[in-house]
Amino acid sequence: MTNNNTWQRALLLPRYYEKNAHSIAGLSSQFQIKKFQLGHDPELIDETTNPPGLRTFDTALNQLANVFYEAPFKPGDIVFANGRLLFKCVMPEGAIAAPAKYSLTGLIDQEDDLIAVSLDLPDWVTPTEGVRIHPYINFPIG
Repeated sequence: MTNNNTWQRALLLPRYYEKNAHSIAGLSSQFQIKKFQLGHDPELIDETTNPPGLRTFDTALNQLANVFYEAPFKPGDIVFANGRLLFKCVMPEGAIAAPAKYSLTGLIDQEDDLIAVSLDLPDWVTPTEGVRIHPYINFPIG
């Protein structure tokens, strides 16, 4: 079993739980995570530690800063197995026109709300390379 390292820390925002509760109670449509975003927000990253960590931030945040790539999940990109919901986030080579700093992956629901933020080691992404990130949610949560 893989443990979360500091540089792989993810945070489920409170709206994740609220939207699930509303969906289960029949008060809203079925809750679904539909797309992902790649970006970098220096305000969310503590680079004074080694490795960098995700700073505590206002969980009312609903958008990542400096998003340079966004894509919908395709069939088979979200998999549930062995108590883990795994998200396959792929940015193909040539998808961006200029280098961009990357450190955060955001998971976005069907209403375009940010529901989870995942931190990776800050790095630069160039047009000649792709990115493969696999954030996940372990169940049970708690």
